[in-house]
Amino acid sequence: MLKNYFKIALRNLFKNRLYSVVNILGLAVGVGCVLLITVYVIHELSFDKFHSNYDKLFRVTESIQADGSIDTYATTYPALAHALGDEFPSIEKITHIYPSSGLISGPDNTSYQEDGIVFADSTFFEMFSFDFIKGNPATALDQPLTMVVTETIASKFFGDENPVGKSLRLKDSRNTFDFEITGITKNPPSNSHIQYDYVISFESLRQLRPWEYNSRYHPPMYTYVQLSNASSEPLLESHFSDFEEKYYGNDFAESSSFELQPVSEIHLYSNLQNELSANFDITYIYIFAGIGLFILIIACINFMNLATARSAKRGMEVGMRKTMGAQRTQLVGQFLGEAIIMTLLGFGLSLILVEAVFPFFNDLTGYQLSLSYLASWEVILPIAGSVIGIGILAGSYPAFYLSSFKPIQTLKGKRVTEKSSITSFRKGLVVFQFCISTALIFSTIIITQQLDYIQNKKLGFEKEQVMIMPIRETANQFNVATLKEEIQRIPGVQSASAASGLPGIKSGIHGFMVTPEDNPADSTVMQTLTVDFDYLKTLGLNLVQGRDFSEAFSTDENQAFIINETAAKRLGWNENPLDKELTLSFYTTNLVRKKGKVIGVVEDFQYNSLHNKIDPVIIHVFKRTFYHDYLSVKLASDNIRDITANIEEEWSAFNPERPFEYFFLDATFDSMYRSEEKLSTIFKSFAFIAILIACLGLLGLASYSIQQRVKEIGIRKVLGAQIGDIILLLGKDFTLLIIFAQILALPLVYIFMNRWLTNFSDQTTVSLWVFMLCAVAVLIVSWFTIGVQSVKAALKNPVKSLRSE
Repeated sequence: MLKNYFKIALRNLFKNRLYSVVNILGLAVGVGCVLLITVYVIHELSFDKFHSNYDKLFRVTESIQADGSIDTYATTYPALAHALGDEFPSIEKITHIYPSSGLISGPDNTSYQEDGIVFADSTFFEMFSFDFIKGNPATALDQPLTMVVTETIASKFFGDENPVGKSLRLKDSRNTFDFEITGITKNPPSNSHIQYDYVISFESLRQLRPWEYNSRYHPPMYTYVQLSNASSEPLLESHFSDFEEKYYGNDFAESSSFELQPVSEIHLYSNLQNELSANFDITYIYIFAGIGLFILIIACINFMNLATARSAKRGMEVGMRKTMGAQRTQLVGQFLGEAIIMTLLGFGLSLILVEAVFPFFNDLTGYQLSLSYLASWEVILPIAGSVIGIGILAGSYPAFYLSSFKPIQTLKGKRVTEKSSITSFRKGLVVFQFCISTALIFSTIIITQQLDYIQNKKLGFEKEQVMIMPIRETANQFNVATLKEEIQRIPGVQSASAASGLPGIKSGIHGFMVTPEDNPADSTVMQTLTVDFDYLKTLGLNLVQGRDFSEAFSTDENQAFIINETAAKRLGWNENPLDKELTLSFYTTNLVRKKGKVIGVVEDFQYNSLHNKIDPVIIHVFKRTFYHDYLSVKLASDNIRDITANIEEEWSAFNPERPFEYFFLDATFDSMYRSEEKLSTIFKSFAFIAILIACLGLLGLASYSIQQRVKEIGIRKVLGAQIGDIILLLGKDFTLLIIFAQILALPLVYIFMNRWLTNFSDQTTVSLWVFMLCAVAVLIVSWFTIGVQSVKAALKNPVKSLRSE
């Protein structure tokens, strides 16, 4: 009997090819999208949970209160880790993580500029469960001048040889040292917010940069602790205020505070200043999960709609089977079995589609994902249950409704008519499908417009054709003026400037204390840029008051400041900030207090992304300093390749031991919005898929609707109806449903996208005509879908449909 049911199910599939293809393909695409999104969401939710004791791991953050607002930083300072370890017994282990960079040379003197270097304490590999290939994680970082490398780095320098016990040479900004390799780990997994190529023992800083080893001021570092018990976190935080007062004094305790942040929450719930790596947002996880759910619902609606619609033609078959002795339970089993077989075919096809799409999906996400993420019973069982559930729901109408018919009625030729409630329910499902599809399309438009807006908005500086050259070594930073002079002589170079930082670059802008002379009690931390005399000119910053720095004024290097408009407001100098006196307290090897006057005010410029508000910024000149980390070069628009080649020659003459490095400012600034670009691409892809699935369902329903009205169409044509009249008649009902769906979609989009736009400090204005154009486009696609079937029906000879009456 089961074999017979299976044969009948396959015969029905081949007999109704269009129906079968539309139904199975629509379900396969929908389920495939859900599988892709499920893999992605599982990966994002798994961040930092592979550590064996992740629930006991916390990052120490610092909140600083100024001007009535609170800024929270992911970084603290070196001395904090030692102080915490001495003060709190509930902290089992503690480690610094200090990102760095340097020129690494191998045994054959092959050199690479590497940015994946971190300094960490000996407890690092005990706290974090990175997989060791060779070496002992408990002792690998005990001694100074030792390092652990990843398998990629080991292969890069030593091939198939065992590098443990061998050395690599690091040349950083000041020193050159040989480091013994004491261990090899696998590459950090993609679901770790801590990424590295080299881990150097923190004790090495005693020799490399002893002033940084236990400093209370500089440089910013990341501090991680492992508690003896995860539940002790609130108790530990409650003692932080006494700890701050004891170690840092009353003034610090009043304006600053420390908190503990669970490591497992960093990737999805953290957007602090100075994050170690780019994080995601839990909001996007909800969005992706919602998209996946809606696409699955759309696909299931199609499947159920088409299954129930086609079942109305099987009344004669039900009558025949009952006459031959079939019981109602057997008919229920047959119809449910057929539906489940179709869902299994759709699911199998979805796996093939997902496997084919994964390379493109991985390019989009930047991860190496696979179906192996689904290989757990917690995932397999819900998926299997969903597939069976879809089949049962789709087959329930024919199984329980048609099987209740008396055979005498169907065998006499009485048509199976649907209840009005069933018809209304089907129309409601069509409205829901197009409501969600249209909402996705509208949302995609808003995301795209916001991305275009932030990438083309006037940022307060010129980012086009500005080449940035990192200056890695301290000696070069002190002597960068020599390189700058040579580069400025190159034809096509408009100007050049050395500075600590530039817009779009996370490092280089430092928070230092500013004290206005007219109100010393109003001291505040401001973002500080250390520059030379041509910074404003090279970046095209717009002076709204005063003048630029100039070598014609001998006092400009030691006694002059330029501030932005936000800084003027913060200091209460809205009316006339020029010639106001202030003191900037900043850190070199010691604390330095620089007193001077404001000589100019620049228009606010967007240093960070538009996710962040504009901070008060103070700019001052140091001609010879290790703060000159970057040399920016403004190029002419012509012959950039030749100009770059000439600049490389000058660099090689300036420092032949280091490879020439450069990037362009516009690319760096645009990279801030990579997650939004991913979001936009994903929205576009899934919006297209949603409308495709909805149109597939519409195609099937239109085909069914026309088949139900074949005789009506024939009669109308005999009575004189034109082809256009028939097409309008058949398309009118569906068109009204789609228009109604679009009207419902607008408030949904307004609510959710308004909430998304609040993530940006500056937002685009969405024009109504864009929505109107989109709505018309959806209608045209829908009309084309319906029109194909409508034209075929309208052109059909009415004699063929009426001769049986």
